[in-house]
Amino acid sequence: MRSHLLVAVMLACLIAGCGRKQSQPPSDKNTNSTVGNPLTAPADYAGAVVRSKNVAEKVVDVASLKQAIQMFYASEDRYPQDLNELVKSGYMPALPKPPTGMKFQYDKTRGDVRLVPAQ
Repeated sequence: MRSHLLVAVMLACLIAGCGRKQSQPPSDKNTNSTVGNPLTAPADYAGAVVRSKNVAEKVVDVASLKQAIQMFYASEDRYPQDLNELVKSGYMPALPKPPTGMKFQYDKTRGDVRLVPAQ
């Protein structure tokens, strides 16, 4: 009796294990095949470092310009007519160079400066 039960259980496991297989493998949600690849990790890291350096430079340049504009406003009680007036008045030694493909956009009515794509 035990041997019949053992054979029946083994047969059930065999039938369950040999079921129909999926026609398509589950799709990988990550479509970029290089992400997580140890062979491309150094290049991925180097690219990320360069991108973060560019972003940091943009933030520092805009922040220094905004600070100089606020100092000018505090002293002169008006915003500079253009960014070159900050250099002429001695609030900055020189205007920072915008990143490649970008330019500074200055609003003299509000004293606001930001980076925009150069057209």
